[in-house]
Amino acid sequence: VDGVFIGEALVLDDSGEPLDRKTGNGVITKALKGTITKAEVKRIRIQLWEYVSYGYFFAQTEDKLVYRDSFENVLAHTKGNPIYSPIEHQIVNNFEEVMAYYKDVKERKLEGLVLKNFSGVFESTQTGSKDQMKVKSVLGEEYEAEFTITGFAFGEKGTRFENGLGALRYTSQCGKIQGKVGSG
Repeated sequence: VDGVFIGEALVLDDSGEPLDRKTGNGVITKALKGTITKAEVKRIRIQLWEYVSYGYFFAQTEDKLVYRDSFENVLAHTKGNPIYSPIEHQIVNNFEEVMAYYKDVKERKLEGLVLKNFSGVFESTQTGSKDQMKVKSVLGEEYEAEFTITGFAFGEKGTRFENGLGALRYTSQCGKIQGKVGSG
């Protein structure tokens, strides 16, 4: 394989369901320390959501890779593999479909969703991408917050919004949440 897979390790319980993150991470830590048992190794599964070339991942190439192609690479490399599998996924086309899928995910006590613009360009970054967004709640709770508009950003260069409003910057009253929301 001439590339980098991006995903996470899960540890299954005796019924084949993923252990909670804390317990599973404990088993993975045992693997890193060399204290894992053979039975625990057999319960590890790897879920993948990206596959990119080494050059692209380490920014040695200027080629652009869209999320759709990256995920199709995952599907091709994991077909029939009992250990590595693509992350559970569903294509959604509008807000109603997102919320229906999110409701299903919450009912199954999973963490949440990561929405990706399949036409968006993959970015190797720890801070996220403008073409993806996490959707999750904390312990199933919903929260309200007050935000202040703190500025704006111009639209993307080369678009009709280049010299106009592209996004509003905001900060929560407590100052812990900051971001921007676009007009699209």
